[in-house]
Amino acid sequence: RRFLAFRLSTNTFARIRSKVLSFGCLLKIQNSTVARSVTGAGISASLLAYTSFATCLNDAKNDANIKTAINLADKLYEAGKYVELKDYLESQLECECMATAELLWRLARAYYDVAEKTHDVSAAQKRVLIEQAFASISKALPMGEDNFAVHKWYGIVLNKMGEFQGTKATIRNSFAVRDHWARAAALSPDDPTTRALLGEWCLTVATLSPLSRA
Repeated sequence: RRFLAFRLSTNTFARIRSKVLSFGCLLKIQNSTVARSVTGAGISASLLAYTSFATCLNDAKNDANIKTAINLADKLYEAGKYVELKDYLESQLECECMATAELLWRLARAYYDVAEKTHDVSAAQKRVLIEQAFASISKALPMGEDNFAVHKWYGIVLNKMGEFQGTKATIRNSFAVRDHWARAAALSPDDPTTRALLGEWCLTVATLSPLSRA
């Protein structure tokens, strides 16, 4: 029995090490039956210690993976392949060690673009995509307080959410939208999109009727 436990331990550690070195992140044990079997073999403590130590073990390689993912994502965006971009970023972000502000705001943009720029999206699907975009950009915000793109896209997506929440919610959110766009403009004064968004915001607010503002 000890021999079997040792064989299981060795094989398990080898598989985990392979995953860590290949992807630079922690292997997630998703099958509870396997987890219970490992516990029964008496190696759960060792396994947890090893996997804890191995989480994002190779920082240099992980940084390289993130840079590669950003470069490929930008190429897909420039080619207008929004669905492929969304699917690609979703697959990359399945690993928590890839969850950076740079990838998360790009995923939010991809959801938004699929909702707004593809022709075969229903109204219900569009709402789901915008809600997914908001979830992604909300996750990016604490990581990217000094990232102008995070603030710009937070404002864009929050503004879009108003279409599904009604006029009152749109007005209620509008000042938060303005604040994020103003922050984006301060962080990147040369970005023309942010300046245009702020101008549109001012024009929209100026043309609201007193009844709408009440």
